Amino acid sequence: MSKIHFIVNPQRQSIGLRWPYEEQKIRNLTNDFQVHIVRGRYHAEILARQAMEEGAELIVSVGGDSTLSEIANGLYRASLGGKKVPLLTLYPELHAGDTIRSLPLRANFAEFLADYLRGEALRDSLDLGEIEFTGDYGQRIRRVFVNCAGFGFSSTIVERLSHNFRYARTKWNFIRLIARLVPFYKHPIVNVSVDGQKQYMSQPMLTGLIHNGRYAAHGLDLSEQSSLFDGKFEMSFILKTFSYRYLLGIFPLFAGLLHKASFVKRIQGREVEIGPAVPQRKIRVDFDGDCWGFLPLKVRVLEKALSVVR
Repeated sequence: MSKIHFIVNPQRQSIGLRWPYEEQKIRNLTNDFQVHIVRGRYHAEILARQAMEEGAELIVSVGGDSTLSEIANGLYRASLGGKKVPLLTLYPELHAGDTIRSLPLRANFAEFLADYLRGEALRDSLDLGEIEFTGDYGQRIRRVFVNCAGFGFSSTIVERLSHNFRYARTKWNFIRLIARLVPFYKHPIVNVSVDGQKQYMSQPMLTGLIHNGRYAAHGLDLSEQSSLFDGKFEMSFILKTFSYRYLLGIFPLFAGLLHKASFVKRIQGREVEIGPAVPQRKIRVDFDGDCWGFLPLKVRVLEKALSVVR
């Protein structure tokens, strides 16, 4: 049985076209590997479990943050059942997401693979966020995320980028969508508790972000104090203000200084609960580059829950 399993999501053209050439580079180093192709949502999670059953010792995520998130869910759920979980790494040349910027990985996968085959790769354990939210039919769903979760306006942007293939997933298109949508956005009114302490009650907000990793929004440095290894979250809440102030905030957003704006509040913690102040209004939830459900949500840190190798 193969010890190295690649889970490849070719839906992004940049990955689908380049993967055959990258696969040949891998064959120059070893033939002891297997490739699984992702066909749709949740498939990467199923493939991760299949790889474990086939004796995988290393799983390589070749896709975006949503693919990585599904693999992490598959591995974490297996660990709860007492199964031996393989190591995980990302393919840096082809990873389309923000997690790669928060992880200290090598830029060249072939160099990493050569060290891994010699037993010289570094092993570490990163934190995950456990998120419990409301599904489309009112059911409670529990999953884990790797990089970032959000609600409100962030979910509107994620949904537009996910379902409209005319938009390339770049920070420039992210900014364009902000400028187009924010003047007409109806602010959700929410209640927020962090580590059991009430922080906001019936507070109108543009959006809220729960950072595990440092980067989000396709390359923007939104939380320079965040780390995947520190056992806590940093949360950014963008409070309601005039639309022109949001648009002026685009400039510090590019510079990684959004937290300097007076309408942005930062809180650190290990657990957060967020619910709608008006129960009839559905407020979207997103994490790791996809929209999943609605508020209310609960999030807590799972320290050193996933073993990675680099």
